[in-house]
Amino acid sequence: MNNNCIFVGRITKDLEMKETKQTGIKYIEFSLAVDNGKDKDGNKRPATFPNFRVWDKRAEVMSQYLHKGSLVMINASYNIEKWQNENGDNRYTHIFNVNNFMFLDNKAKDEREPQVPDYLDKTDAEIVRDVVTEQDPFEAMGQRIAIDQNDLPF
Repeated sequence: MNNNCIFVGRITKDLEMKETKQTGIKYIEFSLAVDNGKDKDGNKRPATFPNFRVWDKRAEVMSQYLHKGSLVMINASYNIEKWQNENGDNRYTHIFNVNNFMFLDNKAKDEREPQVPDYLDKTDAEIVRDVVTEQDPFEAMGQRIAIDQNDLPF
């Protein structure tokens, strides 16, 4: 069974690269602060903090460009991992494995020009550079257009 979840939120702490003990594959575990908007009465709903795991090259890119407070969109698969504690009791961990992500901030880590990893092809490298450094990617298209909620068909 395949599942797909999309989140937009801010990374809650600086990312720390880890490696698996047996194979040495790099990974990062982190949580995201996801704003849940307001209820029908206009009261702010509490944020949620889902847990994520990202592997290998994606983990390297995230650790290079993202930090605590970075705004990111994540496409992930939901998993429940079962394990036993020292008393033999079953415990469960809910985790989202990152499939893809997109930078939504316009600042690079430490406010420097990003270095694009060698393993990205030219198209991916240009996208990374543009997303991380551009102020407004639609600026060249002309003036901003105000859209009234009543003009939308949905």
